[in-house]
Amino acid sequence: MPIKPPLPTLVCATCAGQKILVPLSMSEQSDSDATLDIAFSWEHMVDAEALMNSLAKALSHFPCCTGRFVRRQVFVEPAAGVKVKQPRLCILCNNAGVSFSHSRYDGKRPSVLGPITGLFDRAVGTLAKADGKGGPLLRVKLLECEDGQILALSFSQGLADVEGIGFFLQAWCHTHRGEEPGPASLDARVVLEGAVNNGFPKLDSAFTYLHRRELATRAATAKAAAAAAAERLGVTTFLLDWDELRTLADDFSRKLRGRRLIYDSETLSHAEVAFALVVEALGKAVSASVWLDYRVTFGFDRLFGHVRGIADVDLPADHVQAAAVIRKKLQIAKDSPDFWCWKAQQYKTCPVEPSAEIIFSSWLEAADLRKVNFGGKTSGSGLGSGFWQWWTSNPEAPGRLGGWPHAVVAIYCECTVTLRDIGGRHQRRRANVPMLGAELEEQVAQLKLNAVYRMSHGSHVLHTGLPDGTSTPLEALEDLDRVELEDKDVQQQSLIRRATTRQLHRAQDAKPFVPAAVLAVVIGVCSVVPYNMVLRGDPGSPLFISFCLHLAIIGGSLHRAKSLIMERSIPLRYHAAIVLLGCSFTSFKSDAYVRLPASVCMMLSNLRMMVGVVVQYALFRKRYSFSQLFGVFIVTVGIAWASQAMQSASAARSTAASTGAASSHDFAVGCAEVLVSSVSLALLSSTVKIAFEKFGESVEEQIFMQHLCGIFIVFPSQWDKVGPRIVEWYQRPDWWLILNLLLSVTSTFAARAAAARMAGRSPSLLMTQLVQTIECFSQLLLVALIRAPPFPPVGFWLGTLVLLIGTLQYLRASADVPKPPVRSDEVSVPAKEQ
Repeated sequence: MPIKPPLPTLVCATCAGQKILVPLSMSEQSDSDATLDIAFSWEHMVDAEALMNSLAKALSHFPCCTGRFVRRQVFVEPAAGVKVKQPRLCILCNNAGVSFSHSRYDGKRPSVLGPITGLFDRAVGTLAKADGKGGPLLRVKLLECEDGQILALSFSQGLADVEGIGFFLQAWCHTHRGEEPGPASLDARVVLEGAVNNGFPKLDSAFTYLHRRELATRAATAKAAAAAAAERLGVTTFLLDWDELRTLADDFSRKLRGRRLIYDSETLSHAEVAFALVVEALGKAVSASVWLDYRVTFGFDRLFGHVRGIADVDLPADHVQAAAVIRKKLQIAKDSPDFWCWKAQQYKTCPVEPSAEIIFSSWLEAADLRKVNFGGKTSGSGLGSGFWQWWTSNPEAPGRLGGWPHAVVAIYCECTVTLRDIGGRHQRRRANVPMLGAELEEQVAQLKLNAVYRMSHGSHVLHTGLPDGTSTPLEALEDLDRVELEDKDVQQQSLIRRATTRQLHRAQDAKPFVPAAVLAVVIGVCSVVPYNMVLRGDPGSPLFISFCLHLAIIGGSLHRAKSLIMERSIPLRYHAAIVLLGCSFTSFKSDAYVRLPASVCMMLSNLRMMVGVVVQYALFRKRYSFSQLFGVFIVTVGIAWASQAMQSASAARSTAASTGAASSHDFAVGCAEVLVSSVSLALLSSTVKIAFEKFGESVEEQIFMQHLCGIFIVFPSQWDKVGPRIVEWYQRPDWWLILNLLLSVTSTFAARAAAARMAGRSPSLLMTQLVQTIECFSQLLLVALIRAPPFPPVGFWLGTLVLLIGTLQYLRASADVPKPPVRSDEVSVPAKEQ
């Protein structure tokens, strides 16, 4: 049971200066009495008296923290060169003190994940009084538990934003450790306000893309306020491993460099990556706004106050494109003081109605726990529930944020504790925190995204959450006031996995998957018919068909050939490897179709599953479960059974011994060629995947370069199999074969388009594999029937049945394998594999 805490005491600065008056800017006054609550958790013990003494020393460098709100007539400069007196809310730096309390709790530390209730001594009652004796603007509470402590800070938003409180926390930590507190804070808020409002900006056309122009009306504002009051609030917490986020930043940066969207020296920040992932998880393009700190932009690096502005951007659903838009457009606002001066003039002359669907605010640097060190590492931080209530109860928030349907706040934190609720009840999952090196106790930084989603009554809060993929009760929300919770359970899935695998909950207007899958199977099976009809009329024509397909692909991209060659995204060395592997695949596969029946070639092509397992283990050390390997073994047995049956039937039909020997030799060579072609295809897929991850997805460039170079590498050495057929087909045209050749090339294009459409709509990679398995089996069955008579022997059908059983066993085993937490070396986009 918790012990009743002592009464709060006031801590004053040890070295108080003269009383000064710090006027607030106009943007700071509207919600100056709103509070922001942040808690920091650590495992070590800090002496409360020593912490209070260091607090008193640190307050000497931040006089506003010990002040009180008052309302005074002060001189301001509403226009350049014009000074007038205006009533302004001010901070009277009278060293009245901050509240400090210390209490003990007989139990484990409450979790700081999600909305925190019941921990804070909230900074309420800060309204301005004439005598300057209102409530403290900053309240500090130290909660001592069995396994550590929690430091809870509650401060008025009129005092400072999180960046300003970050300055204060760093100075407090330095003082507590006996170090110099660092540079003093600046209190020139009105000076910065004048620089923003009274500047003469140099106009830039790019500014218009960072500012929406919907005109504001009282009716629209009232409608937004009514909608906000009718909506309900849900808070979901996402956890991203710090190493994983760093790997994602490098991966996104490589893709953007490959598309020439950023310079080679640039790397995306963690905040930009996190924002892009959130947009991707929403599954649609959104109109967004971003809170940006412009202290550094105007040269007021150490200003202690509330210094932020809004920049508007329209973000696409794709995470890479969204990251590019965030970097390119927001960099203009970050670097240009002219933009903020221009935007201030727009607010004066043409006020607008907020129209963003989501607003982002990054506190990565402000809440950097590596700098919050009171004699030991800080293991976590979190926001109080009052912040989320502020969004629902104040439709007229600063910058007219109220009424916007979404808000996402990114906070840098470390988390190594068990995920718990405020009441001490365990969630269904513990935090999986990787350890670095030999220091197993070293805490690993993570990013926490606290997302506020206002949705219509009766809908789910959000189909994402803690990264365990299970239904978890939202117990942490039960203490929030004015929140209706009818849907206590939501299917939760990791944000990072949703963003990278595109396994999103489909919207109501999403295109259906089943028709696309059926269409892909039908077209894929039908494409085999003209191909085999050509082989039946001209058995030695596989390489000739491949030559015609190369010409068709090159001709289709011929109008963009110059740009594809001269403006390459992928380096030549990657193109060379892709071309060599592609030529190897084409040559061996075409020759195998000459030596073997088409049905046997298609049967042996299913060895790609086994070849893929071997290649992935040899090159990438990817391991498989026993059930998966057992499925591969069954597939291999089925292939061997069916192949042996076909070979025996062929030998029985052969009458001459020499012919039988030649047939046996061709069969062995053909099987080896199919195996080599499968290895080449596996290596080709890996090379293309690596190239796309490093330099961006240039699909058209890769296909064009591969076929353009391949036509000069493969076919000259084997022109005896292509050239004579061109002459023969020209001199003695068989219009039936020509028609089937055209149908084969056309249906191949259609089959590839249908397969890509099916993969894009597929809810998972497993479903894509299942559809492809059905398609391959249907093709095999159709080819065997086309080649009849004679019909394949019974052993062929039994081997095919075993092959199908093994494939289904492998897919079932893959579905049963538990998904491990995403590691930095496994962050990829499986959509590319499709």
